[in-house]
Amino acid sequence: MQDNIVAKLRDGFPYGLFMSWDTDHSGKITKDEFERAVAEMGLPSKPSICHRLFDFFDKTGDGELDYQELYRHLVDTPAHKADAVMKKINKAKK
Repeated sequence: MQDNIVAKLRDGFPYGLFMSWDTDHSGKITKDEFERAVAEMGLPSKPSICHRLFDFFDKTGDGELDYQELYRHLVDTPAHKADAVMKKINKAKK
């Protein structure tokens, strides 16, 4: 089974890290920036998994994540629910 990206992203998620992912300095991260960030963290994941996970976090549906939006999901997802999130992401249609 795929490593639990949600749990690993949540661990020690500082604002400076988010800003380093924001390569265009827009104050938000796009799917491409998110995918690069996951890879840079050494978390194994297919692009399709990253995109579905991004869509799960992007509750506003605007195609971008600001710090508060992403942080809220990472912090508010306890470890026992992170596994359920990843199972849902892995089962989602590609």
